[in-house]
Amino acid sequence: DETTMVDSNLIGIENVDGIKDEIYNDASVAMCDKLMPGNEDSGASAKASMVGHSGLLFLYIEVEDADIQMPDPDIQEGEPWNVDSVEFLLWTHNKIFDDIHQFRLDVTGYPSYYSINNLKDGEITSINGDEAAKYFEAYEVVQTESGYVIEACIDVKKYGISYSENVGIQMQLNDVTENTITRTATVI
Repeated sequence: DETTMVDSNLIGIENVDGIKDEIYNDASVAMCDKLMPGNEDSGASAKASMVGHSGLLFLYIEVEDADIQMPDPDIQEGEPWNVDSVEFLLWTHNKIFDDIHQFRLDVTGYPSYYSINNLKDGEITSINGDEAAKYFEAYEVVQTESGYVIEACIDVKKYGISYSENVGIQMQLNDVTENTITRTATVI
């Protein structure tokens, strides 16, 4: 799918507040519903609406999770992939051995960022918390009766990505239950 483009009067960083704006009604949509190998279905799911404008990627992700687990701060900081969270990966030029940029927000709004410059032998960056927040233009996480919502804006130009080329996108939902973690994903 191509990312939907919108009129600049309808969207802006100041509108990233966790409330679904009408611009997402016609957005490109991806369902996070493919279980990662070795995982059992936990019942959680995610739906991402994506809109692009002026080099910015806006995401509105609706997570259905009947059993949200509030993260332990030590795990949140040391292993942020092992808490209720959503990861959003951008593969520059849609090539597996090219640059990867991974953005993650958990159920509490705790951010993390991870990148590999050239997967074969590149430099790895892994940042959590306040330092990771600067990799997002804006974000907001709101808990709902049925789970939580993530709204985020990423400036894809910072990562050498333009809408005129193919970009690989992967979304992963990390769902923690009492004794296990389930990962579902989609590749766009």
